[in-house]
Amino acid sequence: MCQFITLWIIFYIISNVWSACYLQIPRNEEYAPEWEKRVGNRWFKVPHISNRLTLQEGEIVNGYCPTKHRGITYTFEKKTKCSSWDVNCNANPKRKETKYVIDKNITFECAEGLLRYKSKILSEIGITCSSFEWKISLQTMDE
Repeated sequence: MCQFITLWIIFYIISNVWSACYLQIPRNEEYAPEWEKRVGNRWFKVPHISNRLTLQEGEIVNGYCPTKHRGITYTFEKKTKCSSWDVNCNANPKRKETKYVIDKNITFECAEGLLRYKSKILSEIGITCSSFEWKISLQTMDE
């Protein structure tokens, strides 16, 4: 019985360590996105308590920035067309490409211990909003 309990505890600890995703939130709240976590059919706002948000396997999180997100990249493999004389391309017909997320809303999912965006693995786990850019134009009033 003791061995069964020990195995159960080890399995519980390992499954929690392997299946957790961590999302870095900037310390400066001005650039931190507003996060919502999906529980069942409802979305709940996540308070800005610490600089790291822990997600369990299968959890979905939505982030919103009043400005666009900054520096969110994801990589994916793309199949390329190879010429018959290109030996290097024929040996490895897939290449990795990097894309940037330029949007105000973004939805992540924790799957296999990795953050995914549209089934693509995210490269960066630190998510920030772009800074506000103000433009002031002065015009003189002629009378």
